[in-house]
Amino acid sequence: MTKGIDEDAIIAELPSTLQQQVKVFCAQNIIEHVPLFRGCDPGISSIIMSLLDPRVYVPGDLIVRSGDPADEMFIIDQGVCAVLGDDGCSTLCNLQPGAYFGELAVLFQGRRTRTVIAATHCYLYSLKHVALQQILKEHPACVDNIVEDIVSRYDYATLEPRLQSSE
Repeated sequence: MTKGIDEDAIIAELPSTLQQQVKVFCAQNIIEHVPLFRGCDPGISSIIMSLLDPRVYVPGDLIVRSGDPADEMFIIDQGVCAVLGDDGCSTLCNLQPGAYFGELAVLFQGRRTRTVIAATHCYLYSLKHVALQQILKEHPACVDNIVEDIVSRYDYATLEPRLQSSE
């Protein structure tokens, strides 16, 4: 991770255009792994990066709880997150770096369908509903990406995720 270096303070000293370029470079891998943003031109990637909020979780931390209102989605940069079953204890699957969750609930401002906890130390990016709406409104090509993703990741008759363990 940062090894005692305050990256934000260092980046804050750079000119704003260079700050954006550094942010895009650092998270380009994440953006390319999320189908919603895959293939976006560098300008859109820059906008997306400016809207992402980094989050850190330790093992056992609750990230989202089933039934709670959804106002953000998460992208895993580092670590493993566990998707829990209805009993709140059993693990249905583990999500690895590059995976994301909560996109459907946040897109439609619904409720969480699963509880997700940090299985290891995790570094995630959060994208709020308002930011996602802004991206989709200003960059309609992203709408096609999210529809494609929903069709591939969900049983669209029930909108239940096709959970696959990535252990």
